[in-house]
Amino acid sequence: MTIQLRCDLHVHTRYSSDCVSRVKDVLLAARRHGMDAVAITDHEAIDGALEALLLAPSGLIVVPGTEAFTTGGDLLALFVTEKIPSGLDPSEAVSLIHERGGLAVLPHPFDSRRRESMDPTAHGLEARIDGVEVLNAGCKDPEANPRALAFAQQTGLRCFGGSDAHTLSSIGRACTLVEVSERPTDATGLKRALLTGNLAAEGGRFDRAQRILEDTQKRVADRRSAVLRTTFRMVDLFLS
Repeated sequence: MTIQLRCDLHVHTRYSSDCVSRVKDVLLAARRHGMDAVAITDHEAIDGALEALLLAPSGLIVVPGTEAFTTGGDLLALFVTEKIPSGLDPSEAVSLIHERGGLAVLPHPFDSRRRESMDPTAHGLEARIDGVEVLNAGCKDPEANPRALAFAQQTGLRCFGGSDAHTLSSIGRACTLVEVSERPTDATGLKRALLTGNLAAEGGRFDRAQRILEDTQKRVADRRSAVLRTTFRMVDLFLS
């Protein structure tokens, strides 16, 4: 008998400059939305992931990580507890992630509407990364996810899915399905399952309402108004 785990492996918190969600609210929202695991992957920061490890509720596996910025674009570092320095060459970043015991996953490749997206064919990463995000709910280019899936199938890379949520209500919009024979109890067990089990991506891109909320939240995060941030946080919590 097999068990299917639902894991959102790309989520942001207030430790990302474009997000105001508190870590504890993110974790509770992940549980409400039926996630078995969630990866905290803040931009250029590890603080949110470390806080999440301390606050993890029963029944939810927390994967510590970060979304690192390389000279070629963004790169997810999963299962790491140290920040990956900015501005590394993509190959150097992958090597460092592996040295620290993590998995290197390419997020939202081929999204022509994001300057942070990396074209893996331009950097020869096929043989070095551990997987490709073939379904990113935040992709603005409708062709990006299909192209990522085709690339993963052509190269034999493992397929990941993640919401790229910056709001609570978006968590789980896209996720990774992991088929296992025995439910893992911690991040180490989940990492093993991601490397050896059957993976699939489930979900879709943000709908119109989610897109508006995500875009509004990022504008709010740019403001220094504590009142505005608190008000939006309360609205997002209500909607989630």
